[in-house]
Amino acid sequence: DVVTDFDFSPFDQLLLATGSADEMVKVWRLPQSGQDMPSGVGLTLGPGERPVDMLQFHPTADGVLASGAGKWVTVWDVGKKGRHGRICAGAWAQLHSRAWKQDGRLLGTSCKDKKLRIFDPRASPAASQ
Repeated sequence: DVVTDFDFSPFDQLLLATGSADEMVKVWRLPQSGQDMPSGVGLTLGPGERPVDMLQFHPTADGVLASGAGKWVTVWDVGKKGRHGRICAGAWAQLHSRAWKQDGRLLGTSCKDKKLRIFDPRASPAASQ
């Protein structure tokens, strides 16, 4: 399907995550130089409820990534092969962007309703606006 976003792991230069219009997040192990390309995906996460708009690995936690779809941000744990949590980034608004704080403790989102929301994904899903 159509790849809508991708990100390389900050911990493993050969680990690539892709998000796509088929509502799936896929994690690929790229080959070392001189090796053949893999014949298939290493791990598939999802499906979600909407096409994946955004994708970003966590800056300090190996194997954790966030995907954005519609008004939702999903935090995935690649090592456990599943969803770690889900955050409603904008109750009535389309998600425009999201970013992890450099230390990885907080996740910020901006939405079509012109609000910036800050979440602590380890705590409650409520945001500071």
